[in-house]
Amino acid sequence: MKKNGFTIVEVLAVIIILALIMILVVPNILSSSTATKQKAYETKIFLIEDAAIMYGQDHYREIVDNANDGVEGYSKESTDDIIYRTYTLKVKDLIPDYLESDNDNGEGLVTDPRDNLNYLDENEIVIKINTNTRKVTAKYTKVD
Repeated sequence: MKKNGFTIVEVLAVIIILALIMILVVPNILSSSTATKQKAYETKIFLIEDAAIMYGQDHYREIVDNANDGVEGYSKESTDDIIYRTYTLKVKDLIPDYLESDNDNGEGLVTDPRDNLNYLDENEIVIKINTNTRKVTAKYTKVD
């Protein structure tokens, strides 16, 4: 007798095997995607802070002078023998000179890799300068 197709048992066996593979594979793919987006976010924050450090180095004298004069947005702090001058700016202030925008239509937008509907450009960067060593550091802070 000639067999032309699959039996119902064979089809059910293939469906069960495919279902088991999906149950094992799909959660790994989803968690891998989430981890990749988080790593991309951390990398973008690092790039933003690095761009802010370059900004602080280029505008060192302006930041120190304005902090000494008490200009709004600038401040000075002291801890032990270390004197700091700080300046707070928005991420969008680093575009286009220090940071690339994520779009090509001329708007300075920095998207959040975890959710492309959220933008990082309204959040703040605090640039801190140690006037003893002239070391510039930057810290990204999320504005709620």
